[in-house]
Amino acid sequence: MAKKKDYGEILPAFHREEKVLKALANRKRQYILTLLCYHRQGMTVGALTKQLGITQPAVSHHLQILRNAQLVTYRRKGLESEYYLTWDVPLRTLISDLQEVGRTK
Repeated sequence: MAKKKDYGEILPAFHREEKVLKALANRKRQYILTLLCYHRQGMTVGALTKQLGITQPAVSHHLQILRNAQLVTYRRKGLESEYYLTWDVPLRTLISDLQEVGRTK
């Protein structure tokens, strides 16, 4: 009988990064991140709304989830907010956690 592998060590890495993984699981949020990749100078909610073809409240909801996962940040400019990518830190943390688990096996 084959010995069952213990995969329990990898679960804490996923749990630590659950917000990031959930945020990345939605196609609209993936599209927002893609747009922000191409618009490094930032994009307003209005500009994102036009590009995505969804309502402003829906865009704001997606941006809030991305902010909670620390994948985007924003700066107020007058009455508007411009959103920018900050995703390198959360993704590097996730990758580092997964690599560490792989090294301990």
